Amino acid sequence: MKKMEKSLAELYAIDLLGVLIMERVDGDFRGELIEQYSTKRVPFYGVLDLIKKMEMQYDAWDYPQTSSRDRSFRKRQKYVYPDRRGKKDFVDEVRTLTKHSILEERGKLATFFVHTKFRQHCTWQGEVYIGEKEKAFSFQSVLALLKIMERECPRE
Repeated sequence: MKKMEKSLAELYAIDLLGVLIMERVDGDFRGELIEQYSTKRVPFYGVLDLIKKMEMQYDAWDYPQTSSRDRSFRKRQKYVYPDRRGKKDFVDEVRTLTKHSILEERGKLATFFVHTKFRQHCTWQGEVYIGEKEKAFSFQSVLALLKIMERECPRE
């Protein structure tokens, strides 16, 4: 959880996601997830829902690539890897996509811009930028990311 000296104006990441915290219900976050390649806002109803939706977005992009898949003892559908045949890698595809600025967006309580650099060791590593305070922190796990968000998000 190292503090970074990078400002929001310098922020560029192709896999940047915005987490707009609109309210806290029983201490849990609720809000919207935004990305720079779509104007669609994805609502989330708690941190587990947020993590699931962020993971789904990373899987859809296949970026950053995951180093492992979920395991379970229950019978469930087999994971289907994204069909990337005939498609450009996300890094190449980004050059042709229309990009929308999300850095001006703000949640009612807090705004976090998450740049996940790696998905290794069954978790995420990257940087999180706090929109209102123009502070940045690195994280080495999803738990560390959530601790930063909890600490930096004001109580209603």
